[in-house]
Amino acid sequence: MAALNYSDAEAMAEATMAWRDATADVRKAIFEAEYEKAYKAIEADRKKRGVKQGMTHTQTEKARRQAKAKVTAALYKMKAHNGVSNPVAADPVWGHDSEAAEEQKAAKAPTPNKYAGACADCGQWVEANAGTITKRNGKWASLHIGECPKAQPRPNSYAGQCGTCGGEVQPKEGRIEKADGRWVTFHLDGQCPEQPEAPTGLDLSGLVPGYYAVPNGDTRLKLAISHGKKGGKWEGYSFVKDGAEYGSQERYGMQRPGQPYRGKVQDALEAILEDPKAAMVAYGKLVGRCGACGAILEDENSVAAGIGPICAQKWEG
Repeated sequence: MAALNYSDAEAMAEATMAWRDATADVRKAIFEAEYEKAYKAIEADRKKRGVKQGMTHTQTEKARRQAKAKVTAALYKMKAHNGVSNPVAADPVWGHDSEAAEEQKAAKAPTPNKYAGACADCGQWVEANAGTITKRNGKWASLHIGECPKAQPRPNSYAGQCGTCGGEVQPKEGRIEKADGRWVTFHLDGQCPEQPEAPTGLDLSGLVPGYYAVPNGDTRLKLAISHGKKGGKWEGYSFVKDGAEYGSQERYGMQRPGQPYRGKVQDALEAILEDPKAAMVAYGKLVGRCGACGAILEDENSVAAGIGPICAQKWEG
């Protein structure tokens, strides 16, 4: 397609008039279709809002502007029609297929982020005016400039037990990570201290998950024992916490795969391991709930047994 010399005003005017005449048919067809579509959309919105009077002059003009905009957009994309070239497409500077237009688009400076926000690529925080903005899923989002930085661990605000080694992690000296819906504290990579062997060597991995009390004991301590989900990050782990219905929900300790239990209430756990079923029954008699499923014990036999008949089968064999 030959480039037009737009420095010649007469040539520009002739090309523009020729293009208008050549596209009169398609211009009319697009305008009528888009005007009707815009008119119906406005009318539907009016009915939805319960407006009874007819279309106003302002709303009619709005429909006309929307239709004209569609016509302009459609004609811009056309290179030729009825044997006449589109003067905009033929322009070597502003044509939609021109190299200059592509270079201008590529050279457009990115817009800085006026407000701080999470990076749309890595999720890390981008401070205000330290990145750029982009549109993702119809919403504006921040981006890091260049490559996203390596994710920094989130520090632990409170002391806790390390999810890897079971040792104590002081505030601000480790990191936290969300697993199975709860935050777990860890030492920083490579900083787990060597832990002494647990003196009792307790193994909780064979216990049925549920609630236990010390059988034939002089304490009303109640413990909740759970195991990590199979196939999940915590598979092979066992966890011990306060099992009282209105207790503190304190986490007493944990057991990692292939290692003994580390934590508090080891004397109570040792007594529970001597007769786990009796310990679960003791819990049922203390609180009136089944230690395996948590159901209220109402049947006379179940109340006396301290456990429901179905859950009791978990201990058979």
